[in-house]
Amino acid sequence: MDDAGGDRRPRKIASVRRLLFLASALVGLVTVGLVVDSVPSDAAAGTVPPPARIVWPSASATASNPAPVRANPTVPRNGAIPTRGTAPVQRAWTPNDLRHLPRDRPLRILGCCDSMTPGCTNTDTDQGYWTELGRLLDAAGVRYECSNASIGGQSTVDVVGYIRNVVRAARPDVILINVMTNDAAGAESKARYQRILDDIFATDPNVVVAPTLIEISRVPPAPAWLANSEPANNAAIRDVCLDGNGAPRHPRIVGLGNMSKIPNNTKYVDGGGIHFTPAGQVMAAREWYRTITPWFGLPPIPQDVY
Repeated sequence: MDDAGGDRRPRKIASVRRLLFLASALVGLVTVGLVVDSVPSDAAAGTVPPPARIVWPSASATASNPAPVRANPTVPRNGAIPTRGTAPVQRAWTPNDLRHLPRDRPLRILGCCDSMTPGCTNTDTDQGYWTELGRLLDAAGVRYECSNASIGGQSTVDVVGYIRNVVRAARPDVILINVMTNDAAGAESKARYQRILDDIFATDPNVVVAPTLIEISRVPPAPAWLANSEPANNAAIRDVCLDGNGAPRHPRIVGLGNMSKIPNNTKYVDGGGIHFTPAGQVMAAREWYRTITPWFGLPPIPQDVY
């Protein structure tokens, strides 16, 4: 009996240990269940904000000019700071909002336009829309220098012929494009506009482009073919620059300006019915400024009232 009992005692001890292990595991499961059940139910109702999502730089970013990484993409660039349960609070702009600017030299701006935006074809860049654009950049504390690659009467045929050489020579940080006024509407003009952008980015992957829709010339004596072709050309520009959701097709397209919203009347368009008056030039400059504002973090300006 003693020998038999001695044989059974280790088995009893092992059984007791297994029971204690199972009991502790069961207690752990119950504890986990209690912790899970203790998560506030209002998370499902949407009152608890989700974790911040990291937005990574685009593939086109470089070490010398990286795209911004914003830890919270819900904070818009215009300074509106959302607060829980309240309307957004507007934060005042400060110079710290400026970004993507050269550190050791002025911002280089290249104009690539036709005569529709007066000033761009002047060798003296303080004329035309440059005056107002310069005033706005001065107010923002941005150092800049301007160069011109614009010819009155030019079309996309001309720009395709020279754009690579001009980008190499001027080494711009941003290119303002307003062409297609002198193009007949059609697939060929659209293809050339696409090639202009492709050639720019192939020549300098770091440059950013600010294209605009063109003004619609309806004031007599502007020729009828302009008024007939420009809406179709604007549709082509929009399709080349933006996708179906209105987002830029290329990460270095900083937006799409809209010169066509400037009223085509005698206040903003000259007696020829085509070119902007000094008042129209101011509006053109302000439209370009708004187009580049999000990329460079410039102080916003109010929308114009015509």
